[in-house]
Amino acid sequence: MKVSLIYPLLSKARSRVDENKQYWPPLGLAYIAAVLRENGHAVQILDRDLILRKNKLDFDKTDKLTLNFIKAFAAEIVGFSATTPNVSDVNAFSEKVKKSSPEIMTVIGGPHCAGEPVATLRMCSCIDALVRGEGEMAMLDLANSVPLESIGSLTYRKSDGSVVSNLDRPLIESLDSVPFPARDLLDMGYYTRPSRFISRNFSLRTTHIFTARGCPYNCHYCAGPLIGRRMVRYHSPQRVVAEIEELIDKYSIEAVYFAEDMFLSNRNRVQEMTALFKQHDIHKKISWMAQISTNIVSRELLAMMKDAGCVHVEYGFESGSQRILDLMNKRTSLERNKEVAILTRKSGLHFQGNFIVGYPGEREEDFKKTVSFIKEARPSNVSLNIFMPLPGTEIYKKLKDEGRLLPNWDDLGNPETPQINYADMPPTHFEKLYFNTKLKVILPINLLQFIKDNVRHPFRLFYVAATQFKSVITRAIKAVTELRRIKGMRVKDANVLFIAYHSASYPIMESQGFAYMSGLVEEGVKYSILTFEKKNTILESCQRISELGAPVKWRYLLYHSKPRFLATSRDILCGMFSVLSMVRKGKIGVIHARGFIPALIGFLPARFCRVKLFFDTRGLLADKYVGGGLLSPRSATYRLMRFGEDYLLKKSDYFTVETNKHAQIIRSSKNGVSDKMEVIPCCVNIKKFHRPLKSNNFNSNHKKVGTWYLIGEMLDFFKVASERIPNACFTFLTHDEPESIYSIAKDKGVDASRIAVKALKMQEIPDSLNEGQAGIFFINPYKRYNSSPIKFGEYLASGMPVIVNSGIGDCDEVILKEKTGVVINDFSLQEYERAATELSSLMSEGHILRERCVRAAERHFSLDMGIKKYRDIYGRLLGEK
Repeated sequence: MKVSLIYPLLSKARSRVDENKQYWPPLGLAYIAAVLRENGHAVQILDRDLILRKNKLDFDKTDKLTLNFIKAFAAEIVGFSATTPNVSDVNAFSEKVKKSSPEIMTVIGGPHCAGEPVATLRMCSCIDALVRGEGEMAMLDLANSVPLESIGSLTYRKSDGSVVSNLDRPLIESLDSVPFPARDLLDMGYYTRPSRFISRNFSLRTTHIFTARGCPYNCHYCAGPLIGRRMVRYHSPQRVVAEIEELIDKYSIEAVYFAEDMFLSNRNRVQEMTALFKQHDIHKKISWMAQISTNIVSRELLAMMKDAGCVHVEYGFESGSQRILDLMNKRTSLERNKEVAILTRKSGLHFQGNFIVGYPGEREEDFKKTVSFIKEARPSNVSLNIFMPLPGTEIYKKLKDEGRLLPNWDDLGNPETPQINYADMPPTHFEKLYFNTKLKVILPINLLQFIKDNVRHPFRLFYVAATQFKSVITRAIKAVTELRRIKGMRVKDANVLFIAYHSASYPIMESQGFAYMSGLVEEGVKYSILTFEKKNTILESCQRISELGAPVKWRYLLYHSKPRFLATSRDILCGMFSVLSMVRKGKIGVIHARGFIPALIGFLPARFCRVKLFFDTRGLLADKYVGGGLLSPRSATYRLMRFGEDYLLKKSDYFTVETNKHAQIIRSSKNGVSDKMEVIPCCVNIKKFHRPLKSNNFNSNHKKVGTWYLIGEMLDFFKVASERIPNACFTFLTHDEPESIYSIAKDKGVDASRIAVKALKMQEIPDSLNEGQAGIFFINPYKRYNSSPIKFGEYLASGMPVIVNSGIGDCDEVILKEKTGVVINDFSLQEYERAATELSSLMSEGHILRERCVRAAERHFSLDMGIKKYRDIYGRLLGEK
């Protein structure tokens, strides 16, 4: 049978700037070709990237030529090898293959396929079958016309369109049974041109080989275990030497790069391999480079490698933060990596450090630790890459469950596609750190080393610099351009109109309005504020505005409450005219609408005046009203509000949500708005909270009894918990009448002497919370995935564990992850007893628990973090042309 094996293209944008790819022959396809040919089948290999570059990046011509090659060969099977960024080319080109020759069987394999086999077949509608893992034996079965249902590790499409996955086949145990890759089917003269890529700056005629398959480790970002199943298998040293000698004799190579992770995984193999290299004078004929694990490095091993011809080693350091290494499941320590860097420098070997930034959960301090590690380790070369979630990996599954993945696989690494920011920092802040590091740290290291390595070969230096530095120049220009763009997104002297549909003296305005504004005013933001006041709040609001610490233009309108619909409509209409006037007079650049009604007020003025509308949702109002019993989910008002909220999300220039759960729902809906979304929870000024030793008080900070807060259920829990915690008291921080709470307590059988009710001002809350031992709030959980209760951050900042019912925003996840409280799954006596026991155990940890709670507050609810995110949003909106 005749088989065409095709290596697909990357995206058009990446193909234009990615020079690296053209020096790596598709060895995976060459192995398959060798096995097929050994068994009597005719094979051709077509590298579409090679065809593209030989035709001056003409993509249409590349498609036509590839089809012509397939037709001229009379292929009966066309097989594609795909990584995640080029699976879309497989999809597009396989459609052309089927249209041209419907009888051809199309097959896809490669690293991408093991992670998402069914989804890949559903995406690639013109692919008939998919091979998971090693491809040699499965492709041989297909070429031998073995029935599809009998081929192991095959996922295929049945005649009715359904997708079926067969059981995995055993891995190839003896790698020496696989013939040498069919390099004669490749243009090895093209691939082995002197380059700085495979040879790692030495600019030698270099190619890569594989001496092993599999990896025993299970790094959460790596797709290797999907193919090799964490089983390591080796070619014999004799086989490796024979393959190298063939490369020297046939292709005049000057260097070899051992591309697998486990080239040297144990000392015995190192000793045998290096001894054979010296016995066959390999070390006198070529130089070689290898990736090795830091776990096996020693002074003796490095000396042995150098003596056998090694000139360069490569380490996957990945991060300079131990916390991130642990999140990655690297199973190594930062101190060990530092020790390896010192040993390698002393050995005289060049070494490259590979790093990943932007890993989920990475914070600014982690990024800076990586930069510090690079400077301290002083590698010869540095590869700094932004994290990409590869299908099937542990971190990919986690992000998929959270709804945080890009909708299209080919968007991964595409320079023309906005990337999701997985780091735990504002996108623009991460970009600034990344491009600054690339330009000021990485580029100088790599350029200086390139010149050092090639200064004795001026002709080769000139050739490589002239032919292979397009990507370096392009990326340097991109870094400069991006930094200028980010610098242009300054918020200094930015004019922002802040709209709130409540009084400036309203308590929420203090913690979730003025707290952020004060920080942003210090950075140069100029605010105009529109609020809606009752007659009795005007003077207090005026005083609060004056305390903001900067000249602010404030305008207020009277708030109307009855009849509700007509009154609100009137307020919206009056607000629109006021906003139009304020925008025109104040040279406003951004309308910051805090909530649904303010967004309605600001929408049309933003369109008429061509300014940016920032919809700061603070949760979705319609669902909150239903949860509070203020609306029926079947009412026309509810449906109208939901329609309005969805419409404003789509039409706003940027919007925020309070929780990752809400963001996950929006991303999974694939409505195309997630690229202009940021998650900002209700943050707290942690500096205001101090943590003395506590009394046995339970605190509940809420607004109104009988709205969202389940007072009776909280008292039921307190009654159970007080049996385990002596002298426990329950303090309610509320402006409700104390009698209503005492009445509920009496009904629940709770002694009034153990209840206290306090009405406090905002500035008094931190001191009061410091009298507590634990914080509690039970809320009606109806669609509360979008809710970030302020009190959650306040309790944690006070060093208190929190008791909360499940389904309230991200509270469950934070508590379980940080071990800072107890989640109530239902309101049964049995559940209360479980939770009370768990709480009592937690509280016995004393100051350790308190410090853990504060750290959790700093990580998740820091006011500084919120200010940075708002600043980033303003900058993005003001930086857009």
